[in-house]
Amino acid sequence: MTASKTRWRTRRRAEISSVVQEELDRVSGGPLASIQARFQQLPQSQRMIAAFVLSHLDDVAFLTAAQLAERCGTSEATVIRFAKGLGFGGYPDFQLYVRTLVRQKLGPGQKMRRAAPIPTELHSLVDKLFDQHLSNLQETRRILSTETLDQVANAIVQARHVYVVGLRGSAGAAQALGYSLSIVRPNVLVLLESGPMMLESLVSVVQDDLLIGISMPRYTRWTVDALHYARRQGASTIAITDTHLSPAAQAADNALVANVEALFNNSYGAVSFLLELLATAVLSLDPERTQRHLDAIEKIFENQNLFYMSEGPEGLVDRRLHSGDDPAVSSGGAVE
Repeated sequence: MTASKTRWRTRRRAEISSVVQEELDRVSGGPLASIQARFQQLPQSQRMIAAFVLSHLDDVAFLTAAQLAERCGTSEATVIRFAKGLGFGGYPDFQLYVRTLVRQKLGPGQKMRRAAPIPTELHSLVDKLFDQHLSNLQETRRILSTETLDQVANAIVQARHVYVVGLRGSAGAAQALGYSLSIVRPNVLVLLESGPMMLESLVSVVQDDLLIGISMPRYTRWTVDALHYARRQGASTIAITDTHLSPAAQAADNALVANVEALFNNSYGAVSFLLELLATAVLSLDPERTQRHLDAIEKIFENQNLFYMSEGPEGLVDRRLHSGDDPAVSSGGAVE
């Protein structure tokens, strides 16, 4: 691993709570195992919290500290002490860890059951979804690191080849990013299918290449495996995902995070914003190179009649006349 990659990864890890990172480097469920092992030694008030956490992990992922305290018949301060006792900086870090575990197994049906009732009145539904998208965008902007964005954009510019992997629900996002990047730079390959075809495409990945994996809950295994494989080959890796604690983020050198909260499935509105921002950042780093690439593409398209060209009335009449179709006769009118 190069020195620059080592520094890159060190900066990314610094963005995450050191305690959370340490726990995630252990076997899955490390803090939960700690709860079980220390259960009898906990004070009675914290023992009630521990019992609830172990038996209602899915609920804990979406409860505030105050709500968890109410469920357990204790105080919010006790819940916070419980989280810190497990080595977390506070309840938010603990909940983020639990939420990441839960997201890996919740399907759309389970998410829908846990969500607030979906409005039956169309106007209310429009407002609810709009508010959700706006909230996702605002949260994505809040947690966005411009330093990380700059690092990722530079990695894309410098790479020999760029591979973009996105499967199932993330396939559309991968296709969009791949198309945008192919406009601003050459040698972009989009992989939307798992299995042998992906393996055949990745076999040529080398040190000077870059692989971008787009992975949202429930984190398709093939995408994460592709990131691991690319790193073993010495290539740079980037995850576009929903949290720095996701399997994809843990498998990559760097990660860009977008909020994808939705009523029953992942919402890709904030993801689209992040992808457009990334492509524009890449363009801004070398606009002259981008202009040359765009000009080359347009030159290829010139004689291909690729795009539909809208015609006004005069153009339409002219085309019909040249084809022998009299527009006046066709419309049943007289020639003036």
